Amino acid sequence: MHLLDQNYMLAAAALAQARVAALDSSISSWGEALRHRLGNGGNNCGDAGILYSHSATFLRLTYGLSLPIAPPIEFSGTVNVNTTPTSPVYVDADRPARNSFSASCFTNNYDSNSGQASCTIFTIPARRQVVVESVSCTAEVAAGQGPAQADLIIPNIPYGSGPGSGVIAYQFPLAMTKQTLNTGTGADIWAITNQFRAYGRAPSDGSVDIGVFFRASLPNLNPPQGMNCTIAGYVVP
Repeated sequence: MHLLDQNYMLAAAALAQARVAALDSSISSWGEALRHRLGNGGNNCGDAGILYSHSATFLRLTYGLSLPIAPPIEFSGTVNVNTTPTSPVYVDADRPARNSFSASCFTNNYDSNSGQASCTIFTIPARRQVVVESVSCTAEVAAGQGPAQADLIIPNIPYGSGPGSGVIAYQFPLAMTKQTLNTGTGADIWAITNQFRAYGRAPSDGSVDIGVFFRASLPNLNPPQGMNCTIAGYVVP
């Protein structure tokens, strides 16, 4: 064998050994870091994954090598997560039980004597709680007028209380704004779309209704006046 060829092979073997040694050292360092973070209450497991990613990038760019994909970490029994007031761990406890809904209702034309109209938009089953997250309403009123009153009414009755126990349902005024003038019928259109959070609850012995209430500013005016609404949210146990 030519001397230059022999020297080249020796140099290549030495380089390969150096790469393997560097790989072993990086894997060992990463393992120590991972064990340290897992042993520290599990709070910094994400940091260990970042360290692994950085080590893999370093080896790939420097030595042309890649770390193997880390196997998933399996836990058995109860896993305790350490948390502090300054670094809380937020848990959405309602999410597994959520049952989303959307519901609509239309009041039809208002009563010509009282100027009022209402409709039931959603019925809360007995012993259930709902969270309303958005409301969207459109009102049709006589031209030049506006809704005198527009409310979303949500009862929140504690468990054990009956529907007739005197608990007052909560009224959420709807601050509607004028949208357009319908010149064909002589009616103005008012509307609102809002994201918010409101809670409703039904007692143990019966369901209760979420309602919409509308009052015209001037009764006995044409055309017919009324309001339709849509709400969206979810039911929790």
